[in-house]
Amino acid sequence: MGKWKIAQQEELSCWLLNSEKINHPKYLEWKRQYWQKMLARLDLSTPPWPELNALEVGCGPSGIFLLLPDNAMTTNFTILDPLLKNYRQAFPSYFNRCPEVSVPLESWSEVGTDEYDLIFAINCIDHTLDIQTFLEKLHKLVKLNGRVILAVNTHKRSWTEKVWQRFQRFLEPHHPYHFTAASYQNLFSRWFTVSQMVEIEDLIIWINQQSTKLDEATKEHSTLRHRVRGVLRYGKPANFFLGMLALFGLPAHDFDGKGNSIYAHQLFELRPKPTNVEYEHVSNNA
Repeated sequence: MGKWKIAQQEELSCWLLNSEKINHPKYLEWKRQYWQKMLARLDLSTPPWPELNALEVGCGPSGIFLLLPDNAMTTNFTILDPLLKNYRQAFPSYFNRCPEVSVPLESWSEVGTDEYDLIFAINCIDHTLDIQTFLEKLHKLVKLNGRVILAVNTHKRSWTEKVWQRFQRFLEPHHPYHFTAASYQNLFSRWFTVSQMVEIEDLIIWINQQSTKLDEATKEHSTLRHRVRGVLRYGKPANFFLGMLALFGLPAHDFDGKGNSIYAHQLFELRPKPTNVEYEHVSNNA
């Protein structure tokens, strides 16, 4: 099985494992607050698209589209995710807000060039089918004076970047691509200029802390079946390795506020270049 298919299966499994929590009204409230806080970091209004043609790529079941009105269809905002049909079935109340496309961005052909003023690509570039084709397609779809808002986990150290690239299938099968912020900027440089880069690790920690409060509040998380599924998913050798790193002071995320984590969540605002230019290619093992 290819890395992309593994990544998609792992992504879907993660959401479904927490389906009751995600369907909880409190989760919806907190997720909307999270998106508002994130957009504010780039001085974007919420919602930022009343007069814009916008696209959300890799939206998942609770993306930025949740900020749209839930009592009317918004036609100038489109969501795209290859797992949308699965998400619609598991989280039906979150949809019917805007047009939906259930294919990978790389193979989406029913759209022209220069279509969108604003494109969101949040936490999806690191498990795409092909990262260069993904960026090329973003460049094709966004207007010359438009913006791409992209967020992704970045490695804070070059040595963990190299280790994760080498052992990606073992360490994180759901994320085929692993880069530092500098490496990502290098990748973007063929198609885009980075107008802003903002670390949002604190927002990731905040939403995780809020959603964790629902673990015990939802009965699903107290059932034997759920606990067994959790052990099967999270009790893997890779998670044991990550746990050991955390014991030695190198956790995946900075939950203690000490700044010593493996990752830092970065938010990029990208502006399309008029034409492609030569760039230094970043190698990867995806």
